Amino acid sequence: MRTHFPRINSTVLSVFLLVSLPALAAGVLLVLLIAQGTLRDSFGSHLANVAEQTAAGLDAYVYRKVLDVSMLGRTRDIREAVQAAPAADAARLATNSASRYLADLVAHDQVYREVIVTNRSGQLVAASRASASRDASGEDWWKATVDDGVVGRVFVTQLRWDATEGVSVMQVSAPVTDTASNQLVGVVRVVFDARELLAPVAGLQLGDTGMATLVRENGSVVFSRASNDPAAKFFAAQELADGLTRLSAIGGVREDGMHFSAVGAGGAPYVVGVARSQLSRSFPNLAWLVAVSQAESELIGPVRSLGWHLLLVFLVTVLLVLALALYFSMRLHAPPLDAEMALVEHRPVSRMPDTGDDDDDMPATRPVR
Repeated sequence: MRTHFPRINSTVLSVFLLVSLPALAAGVLLVLLIAQGTLRDSFGSHLANVAEQTAAGLDAYVYRKVLDVSMLGRTRDIREAVQAAPAADAARLATNSASRYLADLVAHDQVYREVIVTNRSGQLVAASRASASRDASGEDWWKATVDDGVVGRVFVTQLRWDATEGVSVMQVSAPVTDTASNQLVGVVRVVFDARELLAPVAGLQLGDTGMATLVRENGSVVFSRASNDPAAKFFAAQELADGLTRLSAIGGVREDGMHFSAVGAGGAPYVVGVARSQLSRSFPNLAWLVAVSQAESELIGPVRSLGWHLLLVFLVTVLLVLALALYFSMRLHAPPLDAEMALVEHRPVSRMPDTGDDDDDMPATRPVR
């Protein structure tokens, strides 16, 4: 007996498809959007934490150098050089004990690029290398260090690119005080090689695209390993400014930083985590921010795996819909059953044997009772 495989009823299939598949597609899309948003927020918080740790490293290094320079200004040789004479000529600069001490310091610590000492009037009295006598009283760093002229204060300049040396440098100046009165009698300034300072920023590598950038609040770049251009702007400068504006309305940048999305130079979306350096609390001119950015394409790997699982769920659902449509099509294809006819009892009918005679010649027969 040949088995007849019923056809799928197109109406039933259409009903199931119209009801289930759009709902499933909407659910899958909603799950993916929620997953991407959650993942983006999670990685943004992670990048902000990395930025905060990097900023803390910068702060610790600068404060350590500030302490070193402050202690340098309290050494006996430096104090004696400041109080010995109103000024020093080139010959005395090269031969006095303070200059020899500074030259030895620079020779044995390559982070120190140059050290100079001036008296209260701004005249050069000691230097780590041969230099002509000069008056530094008109320079901004000297004025900022002298401050009120009584006790003075430590001053740290912005980073500056030294094209001759091919490195970024930072200047830290501190008051030289009298041992008895603790009042300002001179100024010591140290030019540091900033490579060690910037090592946490330059060495940060997250995946193929993740990197750190030291920026100012206006979006200008303080340091980036991608460029030495002093006029460079951070690619997410506008988003950074908008984020700082929003946060200023609720009390400033939080301790745990902030994060946002931005479009990179090539049009690819990036996630950016930002944390503020604490140096601005002591040195207002150093309002630095550390921004850690990474392409979103590197962060959605887990979502891709989730997408494959959702695709599998979608395919299983489609197969289930087809199976249900086939089942109901078979039910609709079966012939109807007359219940009343099935309950009637029929007598068997007896038939006369066929003799081959015509029906007209056969005698009439009485019906069988």
